[in-house]
Amino acid sequence: MATLGRTLIDCLVNSAQDSRTLFERGCRLLNSFGTVIFLLALHAGYPMSRFWRWLGYGQPAKPREWHAPPGVARESAQDLSQADFERKYLRPHRPVVVTGAMDGWAALTRWTPQFLIEQFGHIRVKLQGSFFDTVQKMTLQEYMTEIWPRCGTSDISGEAALNMRYQEPSGNAAELTRCFSRMTPEHMAGYFSCAAFVKLKDQWGAPSFMPSSGYTIPCTLFWPEQPNQRWFFDWGIYCSPRGTVTRLHMDASKTHTVLCLLSGQKKCLLMPPSTTYCFESLCPSEYTSEESKHMPCLRDSPQSLKDKLPMQPIEITLNAGEVLFLPKEWLHEVHTTENSIMVTYNFLHGVPDLLHSICRHIWLGWWGDYVLRLRPCR
Repeated sequence: MATLGRTLIDCLVNSAQDSRTLFERGCRLLNSFGTVIFLLALHAGYPMSRFWRWLGYGQPAKPREWHAPPGVARESAQDLSQADFERKYLRPHRPVVVTGAMDGWAALTRWTPQFLIEQFGHIRVKLQGSFFDTVQKMTLQEYMTEIWPRCGTSDISGEAALNMRYQEPSGNAAELTRCFSRMTPEHMAGYFSCAAFVKLKDQWGAPSFMPSSGYTIPCTLFWPEQPNQRWFFDWGIYCSPRGTVTRLHMDASKTHTVLCLLSGQKKCLLMPPSTTYCFESLCPSEYTSEESKHMPCLRDSPQSLKDKLPMQPIEITLNAGEVLFLPKEWLHEVHTTENSIMVTYNFLHGVPDLLHSICRHIWLGWWGDYVLRLRPCR
């Protein structure tokens, strides 16, 4: 508690020393406190779900909501206003690929492997396999110069290819610091995501079709703030060499996801939430088991199993310069077909969206970060 108290005081002092107007500082401070409160409400759903299951309730055998139309729409940012995006995709929870939404970003041309090495090459980063497990750690420079060139070749391919996952400090004090969008020198020196967020914030921004305000995770109800101004949930830069795989999963916290592909190409397999009952989750302890090592991803699963699904996976190709909006609770598996660099972040928009996620946490629990696999007997 003492550490949390000191962290809160430091955040308040830094906010008071901000060069913005007094009114704007006050509104941004309210956003920070709102973010803390909303995150606490969201996290509270997990212990409540444990009690709910103890009473004999829980995830239904076959959910009947979320009946999404087949296919994923493609839109041009010039033809998709913020109001149209909310009406057609955000509120109905429909995914969409948008082209031209990052025009004007310096990141599109500047964020090359060499640029990232020059800026952050000394920072140690975590490398993950297809199960989200940390396989090894090395400096960013070592990763970009030693691992990247070999991935997708006969030297390293398939499950052996490693993503560089976003990395941020853990713990309540660090979470509180992020809620106030304040990065300490220790965070800047030891965590790639924190250093990149502060140092590169002027080189990217929100895709043009995204709402400019009204977010509840993080809270921007009192003052409009963009994802390069306030730390959005799960913000990070994903560096993925060719051949890497992110297995089928559902993002934790029941939040929407924005994937901004700056370079390279990815193929995504999507399944709507109404098909969740067809899959079972793997606990983290199962990731390193002998059975899991030979478990095929959804793309490579036997066709006899996939034929029993109520619908076939929706496959889309995401190219450089395109943005994928993925609504909460959509299942997704990602295959990197070309060396790629991508910015991602998660959010909730509006109070009803927040309340819905809290209720889903109570009903389903906090299990979305587990890897999913097809049920063998369906």
